[in-house]
Amino acid sequence: MKAIKYLAFSALALIGSAPAFGSTVYTYVNSTGTNSYEAIFTLDSLGVGGTGDLTVQLINLQTSPVDDTGEIAGVNFTLSGTPGAITTPTSYSGGQVATANSNGTLTQVYSSLSQVSAGSLRWENISGSNTNIELTALSGGQPNQLILAQLPNGQTVYNGGSLSASITGHSPVIVGSATFVFSNISGLSSATTISGVSFAEGTQAYPTITSEAAILQPVPEPGTLFLFAVGLAGCTLIGQKSQNTL
Repeated sequence: MKAIKYLAFSALALIGSAPAFGSTVYTYVNSTGTNSYEAIFTLDSLGVGGTGDLTVQLINLQTSPVDDTGEIAGVNFTLSGTPGAITTPTSYSGGQVATANSNGTLTQVYSSLSQVSAGSLRWENISGSNTNIELTALSGGQPNQLILAQLPNGQTVYNGGSLSASITGHSPVIVGSATFVFSNISGLSSATTISGVSFAEGTQAYPTITSEAAILQPVPEPGTLFLFAVGLAGCTLIGQKSQNTL
C-alpha cells in the first residue's frame, strides 16, 4: 500500500515536470554579405491564465559598418497560434545609447537603453498583427535608435576613425545589442514557435536580408527540473522498498 502511495506521488511529480511551463529559445544568425546579426527569441510559459512572455534580443556583430546598412533597424518574424496583442515592449534593456560622430567616436547619451523613457523608445511592432511581427525602430519620423555593433576590445574608434553621414545622421544609436520583453501575452507559451525571421538593416522601409539559420534550444525552468528530480527520487525509493519486501 505504501508503495502505491509513493508511486502516485512520483507519477504526479513526473507529470508536473512536463515542459509546458518551461522556456524555449530560438537563435537566428544572419551573415549575409559583410553584415552579421543575431536574434535570440525566448518564449516562456507563465502557467497563469494561459499567458507567456516573449523576449527578443538583437545583437549586431558587424564591427566595420560602411553605412547605415551595417545597423539593425528591425526584425520580422512569425509566431504560431493566436497570441494576444503585441505592440510596445513592457520592458527593455541593452547597450549604451550614444551620438555617433563622423570621426568614428561615440558620445554617450545614456549608459543603457533601459534609461530611455517609454515615450522616447522607437522600437515597437508596426505590423498591426499579433502573429506576423515587425519589431522596428522605423516607426515614423527621423529614424534613430538603430543598433550599431560594439567596438572590439582595444578599439576606440570605428573604421579607423570615420563613420558615414547615414549613421551619424540617425543618432542616437544603440550600441551592441538591445533586448525587448513583451509580458503576459495571452495564447503564448514555450510551445509557440518562431519562423520566417528576417532582419531590417539601415533606414530602408522593409527587411532586405532573409538568410537565416535557426538553432532550437529547449530550456526547462528550474521549477521543472526540481519536480523532475523529485519524481525520479520517488521512483528510486519505490525500487528500494520493493527490494526490501522481497
